[in-house]
Amino acid sequence: MKKSKLSWEEIAEFCETLAEAEDALTREMVSRISDKWSLWTMSVVADIDEPMRFSRIMEHVEGISQKSLTKTLRGLERDGLITRKVFAEVPPRVEYTITFQWCLSE
Repeated sequence: MKKSKLSWEEIAEFCETLAEAEDALTREMVSRISDKWSLWTMSVVADIDEPMRFSRIMEHVEGISQKSLTKTLRGLERDGLITRKVFAEVPPRVEYTITFQWCLSE
């Protein structure tokens, strides 16, 4: 049976094994996704598990403004966590997908 949760002690022990460059990369990654909306937005797109349009994401991330969602999606795309696909249609259509699959199996 695969464990889906780690204890803080296990996490701290693992962190002690990281090289300086790995530690720096880890800290940068965590700081980029730890803002108010990023994790929630990524979880919505990952849970749906199909391309989503902006308005559908906004429906699922309660309380987020259009401006904040736009900023969040741009940052996640820049960091390679979300893929944005633009369709040459009138009106233009844009879909977002997660670039990885959640791998927490019980």
